[in-house]
Amino acid sequence: MYQYSAKGAAASLRTLSVDGAAPTASLDEALGRLLDLACHLLDAPMALVWILDVAQTPRLHAAQGFTGEAPTCPSAFCEAVLKTGTVLVIDDVQARPALARDPVLVAAGARFGAGALIALEGRPAGVLALLDTRPRTLSPSQQQTLLRLARIAADEQSLSRQAAAEHESRYRAYFEQSAEGIWSYAFVPPVPTSLPINEQIQRAYESARLTECNDAMARMYGFESAADLAADDLARRVPPYAEGNFEAVKAFFEAGYRATEVETLEYDRYGNARCFSNNVVGIIEDGHMVCVWGSQTDITERWWAEDALRKSEQLLSSINQNISEAIYRSTPSGDLLYANDAMAWMFGYDTVDEMMDGHVIRFYRDPKRRDELTARTEKEHGFKHEEVEFVRKDGSTFWGLISCNVTLNDDGAIVTYDGAISDITQRKRYEQSLIKAKEQALELARLKSAFVADMSHEIRTPLTSIMGFAHILAEEAPKKHRELAQLIRQSGKSLVQTLKSVLDLTRLEGHTFEPNAERFDATELARQVLDLFRLQAQQRNLDLTLTAPDEPLTVWLDAGALSRILTNLVSNAMKFTSEGQVAVILEAVTSEEGGEMLEIRVEDTGAGISEDFMPSVFSEFRQETDSLAPDANGSGLGLAITKRLVALLGGTIAVESEKGRGSVFTVRLPRGEDFGF
Repeated sequence: MYQYSAKGAAASLRTLSVDGAAPTASLDEALGRLLDLACHLLDAPMALVWILDVAQTPRLHAAQGFTGEAPTCPSAFCEAVLKTGTVLVIDDVQARPALARDPVLVAAGARFGAGALIALEGRPAGVLALLDTRPRTLSPSQQQTLLRLARIAADEQSLSRQAAAEHESRYRAYFEQSAEGIWSYAFVPPVPTSLPINEQIQRAYESARLTECNDAMARMYGFESAADLAADDLARRVPPYAEGNFEAVKAFFEAGYRATEVETLEYDRYGNARCFSNNVVGIIEDGHMVCVWGSQTDITERWWAEDALRKSEQLLSSINQNISEAIYRSTPSGDLLYANDAMAWMFGYDTVDEMMDGHVIRFYRDPKRRDELTARTEKEHGFKHEEVEFVRKDGSTFWGLISCNVTLNDDGAIVTYDGAISDITQRKRYEQSLIKAKEQALELARLKSAFVADMSHEIRTPLTSIMGFAHILAEEAPKKHRELAQLIRQSGKSLVQTLKSVLDLTRLEGHTFEPNAERFDATELARQVLDLFRLQAQQRNLDLTLTAPDEPLTVWLDAGALSRILTNLVSNAMKFTSEGQVAVILEAVTSEEGGEMLEIRVEDTGAGISEDFMPSVFSEFRQETDSLAPDANGSGLGLAITKRLVALLGGTIAVESEKGRGSVFTVRLPRGEDFGF
C-alpha cells in the first residue's frame, strides 16, 4: 500500500490492493488526479472509485477525502449505481433506509451520494462516486460532468489494462523463454514475520507450495514441463539440512527476505544432486510473508568442478605436507616462494617460515653446483635425479637427490622453478661401503689368485720330481713292482691336471687371462688335440673321430684357449663314455646377424646328463654322482673353465643330453677379424 497526494488538495488518496495484487502505478496516479478533479469541479469533499474484478464483484479501488480507512466491504450504494446503468443521485441518504446502513456511507458520514457508471466496451467496469456530509443535489450539467468524468476513468482503465496486457505479454515471453528457472512459492498459511528466525524457517518449509514456474526450471529438475513440477514439495527439492542450505535460507530471512546469488544444494527427480545460484525476494503483507519470487541458474557443473578442484587442492596440500620428500617453488633469481614441512625438517628448520627468508644459494655446500643446475634448467627447462650436497641450518651437510621443472608464462618465459628433494645420505653411505667392500673383495681375489699360483708352483716342483722318479722306477724296478710305479706316475699326472685347472680358473676369475689372437687352422689344431687321446681311446675300445671341411678352417683366435676348450670337451666325453664313440665335428656357419662363425660339436654315446642336473652342468666342482661311466671322477672344473673361455673369446656353448644316451656339446666362436669381426 502506498500513498498519493494531489497538489492543492487537502484530502488524501488511498489505493487499495484488489485480490492481493498491487495496483498499477500509472492507473492509480490517473485516478488520483481524476478524483481530485471531481471533488474540485463538483464541490464534493469525498470521491471514490469501485472496479469490478474478474468475478464482476465491485472492489473499492481508490478513495479521496477519507480521514480514516475506507471500508472494502460490499456497498449497497455501488450496487444501486450499477443497476441504474447511468447516473444515480441521492439527495439525502437518510431518506433511503437501505442506503443509510451502507458501511461506506456510514464510515464517510455521508448524507449525499451521486454515482456514475464506468463502462468498458459497453459493459460495466466500475463506479465513480461523490459523497458529501450534507444533503444536496446535482444539477443536470453537474450530472453530465460526473458522467464525463466516469468516461475519463473508463479511458484510463482501458489504457491501464492495455499497458498491463503489454507488460504481462513481455513478462510472459521472458518467463517462458528464459534460460533461468523462474518460480514462485506461496505460503499457506502465510508465515508471521514476528516469529524467531528458526521458527519462520520451519513454518516456511511446512507451508510452502510451488504456485508458478517456467519450463526451464522444470528441466533443471529432470521434468519435461512446468506442469510436471507443479505442486512439488519444497523440502524434497531443497532439503533444509543439506550442506549449506540451512545457512543460505537463514541468511535470506536475516537480510530482510532478500537474497542474491545464494547457492543451494538440491535434488532432481532421479535423486541426483544439483547446485543452483538463486536470487530471491519475499512478499510481505500485514506482517506476514505470503510468497517468495525467485530465479535460479544451474551451476552444478561449476560446483562439481570447484568441488573437484577444492578436493584436489586439499589432496595436494595433504601430500605436500605429509610426504617425506621436500617440495619447493622458487624464482629463477633464487628467492624461495614455497616449501613444505618436510623441506623445513630436512634442512634443520623448526618451521617453514623460518627458512623462507634469504637466497637458496645458502643451502648448497658448493655454490657452483647451483649455478650449473640453474644453467641446465634455463636451457632444458628442468632436470631429474641430480645428486647435490646440501647444508643444514646448523652447518652440517647431507646428500640430496633433486629434480626440477619450470612454469612458463604466456610469452614462454620461465616464471618459477618447481622441484622435489629426497634425502639420500644413507644411500650414499651404503654406496660408499659397497665400493669399499668391492675394493676389498678385489684385493682378496688378487691375493687368492697369487696364493693359488704360488701354491701351484710349489706343488708342481716336487710333483715333477715324484713323477720322474716314478718313471725311472717303472723302467728299473722288478716287474712285480712296475705296476705300483705306473700308478704313482698316473696319480701324479692327475694331480698336475687338477692343479692346472685350478690355476686356469683362478686366472679367469681374477681377469688376469689375456687372449692372444693369432691366425691358424682350427682343423689342424683339433687333430693335434685328438692325437693326445688316441691311445686312451684304443685302450678303451672307443671310436675317436674328427669331421671337418676339406679346405682349411682359418680362424683368428687364441690358439691356447681353443686347444684348452677342445681338450676339456673331449676329455669330458671320454671320461663318461664306456663304449661307442666320441666324435668331433668342425664346420663354418653363419650367425643370425650374418657373421662368420666356427662351430664345434663334441658328440658322445656315454652316460648322458639327467634333466635335474642340467642347470649345474657348467658349475665349478659339480659332477653328477650317479654317472654310469666307470672313470667318472675328477675335480669338476673342466666344463666351468670351458664355458668361461668360450665367453672370453666372444662365443657361446650349449648342451643337449639324455640320460643313458649320450651328450652333444656345441660351441660357436667368431672366426676373427679377417672374417668381419
